[in-house]
Amino acid sequence: MNAPDADNHTDRSPLDQTDQGITALPIDDSLRRTGGAPDRPSEVPALALFTDRKRFDRWAHRRGEPRVFAFFWAMYLLVAIAMTVVVAPDSLPALIGAQHAPARDLLYLSSIGLTVLWPLTRLSQSPPDGHPLMSHFTDLLVVLLPLHTLAWPMHAFTSWGLSTVTAIALLLTAWGSLVSGVLAVTLTPCESAGCENRVRFDRAWTMLALLAASIGPALIAAVAPLPPLVTEFLSHLSPFSAIAHLTEAPFDAAPREPTGIAWSAIATVWSIGLASWLVAALTKTARCGMVPCERPT
Repeated sequence: MNAPDADNHTDRSPLDQTDQGITALPIDDSLRRTGGAPDRPSEVPALALFTDRKRFDRWAHRRGEPRVFAFFWAMYLLVAIAMTVVVAPDSLPALIGAQHAPARDLLYLSSIGLTVLWPLTRLSQSPPDGHPLMSHFTDLLVVLLPLHTLAWPMHAFTSWGLSTVTAIALLLTAWGSLVSGVLAVTLTPCESAGCENRVRFDRAWTMLALLAASIGPALIAAVAPLPPLVTEFLSHLSPFSAIAHLTEAPFDAAPREPTGIAWSAIATVWSIGLASWLVAALTKTARCGMVPCERPT
């Protein structure tokens, strides 16, 4: 009777010997067959898979688009209003002409957000997938609708004429279409790795080109000895110098009506913006075809 007990004692592993104070845990048969890895995928911890997927999610910053972008854009405009128009009655007389400078400063800050902050934000993110042209067009609406809400009421609390406010609104819209078209060309996703690397390299040049296009004409008009007509045309190409020329007027007096050269400059910016959207459509067709663009891996 002692022999079977001895055999059972030798077959047991040290972890099975409860007399040593150690209790063995039950081992799944699948772990013995596979050498430690479970043979059923359901036994893989779900938390580990969830953590790994979130850790390498390159598009997490675009999950809430365009709501997140619209929120920060609205916050920027509210801060700009608080810095310009809201503080104006405390420091200036209650006259119509006293609102010229705050309104002009508000347009300057809006132009900075339109031509600098917007492209700087989008160029620092991963390109949108699926329908990139629709994503950039949505950004255009998000940016322009609040700007028009700010621009058109300026006819009521300033002495600016309706033609002046119309020219300002069309100028901001033209620059919005130009910026969104350029972003659509640069940020159209690529399926090949080489193309994606080239897009990353082009982002810096795109930002520099937008800065040069928005500020360059004003600098050339200010320092270069050009004919007056050419100087006026270049001055109305840049949103910053165009706002200064369109709203230039003596205190408590209405500015002059926009000239034909001013309208020609605004139409030129419109033409460039529409051309950039045409190039964006061709670029999307060349890279993704007529199907939605896939996210690069």
